[in-house]
Amino acid sequence: MDYPDGGFSIFRSEKMILAQFVLPWETAPSSVRELGISGTVHFVDKNAGLTAAKRNYTRQVKACGEARRALRFFHNELVDEKMEASDNEVEGADGVIQIQEYKMEELQAVFEELEQGLKLQKDNALQLAKHKTELIEMREVLTRCEKIFERTFKEANESVSSYQAEGHEKQD
Repeated sequence: MDYPDGGFSIFRSEKMILAQFVLPWETAPSSVRELGISGTVHFVDKNAGLTAAKRNYTRQVKACGEARRALRFFHNELVDEKMEASDNEVEGADGVIQIQEYKMEELQAVFEELEQGLKLQKDNALQLAKHKTELIEMREVLTRCEKIFERTFKEANESVSSYQAEGHEKQD
């Protein structure tokens, strides 16, 4: 169906053609991203029958899997701490919401750094909790020892007082 402005409908039942793009390696990611954002192209995986090891972009697929694992880890940590993640959407001056874009390599570096920091923080929190428990235990032991010493000191003073009261003189 042709539209007066030359655009396309959002309905998938619209007539489509299968085409293959051959793009230079340097411009392929940005070109595919722009086509995806425009919404005028539907991408189909023509290598669906191949195993992951036989695909051209195995390394990138593994990187995406690792990024997904890291995001799931961060999400679970946020849920455990009852926190919410913020969106990466920024409203522009014209009121249009713009989504910030990142390169995969940048995200991997950030995820790795954040994951290491979060694991270190969790380890430190566990260590602090352990030390706190040990200190509380020590305080309780010292408190009980203090009570024992006070009672023993009081009993010793009473014994000395009663001994002196019986007529014995204090010997130096």
